[in-house]
Amino acid sequence: MTVLNTDTLADTPYQVTVSQNLGMNPTEINHRVNRVRNYDAFDFKHYKYKCKECLVGFRLQQTPQSYLPTKIIIDKSALRNAVYLPYKDHNSTSVRLSIDRYPAIRYFFTDNLSGCAVFIDKRDGGHFFAYHVNTHLHSGEESKTMVPSWQHPEATHRLNAMHTTSSRDQRLHLNRRTRYACTKDIYLGGADDLKKKGKKFGWLGHKTRILKKDLIAGTCVIGIRVRGGNDWTFYYQTWGRLDRKGVSTDLHVIDSGTFRNN
Repeated sequence: MTVLNTDTLADTPYQVTVSQNLGMNPTEINHRVNRVRNYDAFDFKHYKYKCKECLVGFRLQQTPQSYLPTKIIIDKSALRNAVYLPYKDHNSTSVRLSIDRYPAIRYFFTDNLSGCAVFIDKRDGGHFFAYHVNTHLHSGEESKTMVPSWQHPEATHRLNAMHTTSSRDQRLHLNRRTRYACTKDIYLGGADDLKKKGKKFGWLGHKTRILKKDLIAGTCVIGIRVRGGNDWTFYYQTWGRLDRKGVSTDLHVIDSGTFRNN
């Protein structure tokens, strides 16, 4: 596991510490997706952000307590070199990473993920588009399983359908391709080992069996752009703590790494 260092935004888990709207004015689009096989039809809103409205300046604040995450502080006085993709509960959000109009952009980061999916599309010869998609479908059933990375197939279907429908708002359906996808099975895959009986974890200090209900975890997706080009590398970084009585509740990086769409 390679934990991201401060040059790539954070070397410990972090959280955005300001309200999600950041003064942005997204275009709100309502969708209805028709019934597909045995999946229910559903309504959702897609919030589309222009790059200018999502440009933010930020600074890092390392908290003195080891169990707290490094925080990303939104700083309006700082150079606007990052694009932030907010989260909308039970909806889809997207933003265009427009580096030709805003060449100062070097970073991209999302709000927290716990069951959402992030997709990165690229138009042939053009821009990258990022999507943060969330659904409540079958979340109650997922919470009963002991495998943190498990997601109900119908929830996965809905997330994919919402992404596909939202992408058409940028007229990408004819020449777009999903280059990167960060889904629950990827970013919580490293947490699955926490449930294995008898496995010793250095950050726990003893052997124990961890149930999913004991684990509180979250993830941020981070994008780093190569200077002077349009090449991006996208990472996920997942943090977690145990909420069981008598077991450490310190925050730790469970897993981190790059991802692509296979």
